[in-house]
Amino acid sequence: MTRKVILAFLILLGFILTEASGRLDGYKKFLDISPKDYKASSFKSWTDKHPYNNEKKPKVELEDVKKANGEKKNVAIIVSDDIADSISADLALYTLDLENDGYSVFSYAVSELHPETLRSFLYELYSSLSIEGAVFVGNVTPAWFQLESDFGTDGYAEWPMDYFYMELNGEWWDSTDFTSTPVPGSDGIYDDHSGDLMPEIYIGRIMPTGFSNYVPIVKNYIAKNDEFRTDFINIDKKALIYVDDDWIPWASQWAGDVSLLYPDFKLISEGETTRVENYRMNLDTLHEWVSLFAHSWPGGHGFYYNSKTEMEYMSANDYLNLVPPTLFYNFFCCSFARYTDDNYGTGLAIFADTFSILGIGSTKTGSMLDFEYFYTPLSNGKNIGEAFKDWFSYQATGGFTIDEVSWFGGMTIIGDPFIYPTHEYLSGSFEENDVSLKKPDKNEI
Repeated sequence: MTRKVILAFLILLGFILTEASGRLDGYKKFLDISPKDYKASSFKSWTDKHPYNNEKKPKVELEDVKKANGEKKNVAIIVSDDIADSISADLALYTLDLENDGYSVFSYAVSELHPETLRSFLYELYSSLSIEGAVFVGNVTPAWFQLESDFGTDGYAEWPMDYFYMELNGEWWDSTDFTSTPVPGSDGIYDDHSGDLMPEIYIGRIMPTGFSNYVPIVKNYIAKNDEFRTDFINIDKKALIYVDDDWIPWASQWAGDVSLLYPDFKLISEGETTRVENYRMNLDTLHEWVSLFAHSWPGGHGFYYNSKTEMEYMSANDYLNLVPPTLFYNFFCCSFARYTDDNYGTGLAIFADTFSILGIGSTKTGSMLDFEYFYTPLSNGKNIGEAFKDWFSYQATGGFTIDEVSWFGGMTIIGDPFIYPTHEYLSGSFEENDVSLKKPDKNEI
């Protein structure tokens, strides 16, 4: 291989071979607080339960192409075929809500397709229907990514990565087998990304995990999402920013970022105050948006106290027991959105019986930073998915360093990505004598 070819190849490897910039070094305060018997979900454990099949991707019909040429924004609902029939009435309600909010909706049922096949289908929807985003309902196939050394120093890591389904023009590579000693070859997990790194679409997941029958949970989520969209759930537009000890130096800055969307906010960031009972108490008050900054794992959070010499723990189950009067969460909480884990924390928070609609979080060690690039688009009237895509576009500019892949590679949206936090959803917009706007009977749900 010539020197020029080698140099061109290195330039293409935007994910892994870019020199670390150091701009993220000061934030890194990670701590493995998970119980000793906790074992994270893995590519193998997930695919053993959910093996890929050889079925073909759905077909985009000519009628869909004609419909996509209208003035509305085009979005897709991708539903796992194991629940599609059971939630057909619920999806009709969800579709109606989205249509009333200015979207053209295209729905498809998929089996557990290989990630390459599903990504290819999303690219087809993007190129032929101009979809701006999609929501995955049910156990729609995760794609997995891996690093030989997370953050350059922390050893091997693998995790489900939804950015794979957002960036549709670049090349994703599975070129190293990490099954034992790393060797050239394929192990089913992506380990490199080259070419165009910019996201084309955004993705959200309505995905409870760990239940033998998760249909009632999806039904309930769609019902409460409908209630929010028709103004039956109305919480004051206030935010809670709760920052545990390690990130107190940035608390005011991050609160300022949240205030771009929620000028009315409460910041709690005192070292001996940020403890479990205090968080529970504040979580039980009315806040439309909660941003939590705490050490975590999929099963809970940890809070320092006694001058950081001790830590106490809060189970993710508390989100079910408290049922906080909160609609949206941004979890700066390592692995709390690892949706391949049974009963993962963000899922418990979002799929609780009432209120909660959406959570931003990470499927791995790491979280969101550069918050202004997320909250500014939201404050300017974009939906959650659009703002998330804008934020990822900022990170992708100039390529990704190892630190940036490690920090941001697990970021995902749990819930309906088509929500506008600034939107005034109108109640009473469904007229009984207007068949085109009539909602399905709740008894059908």
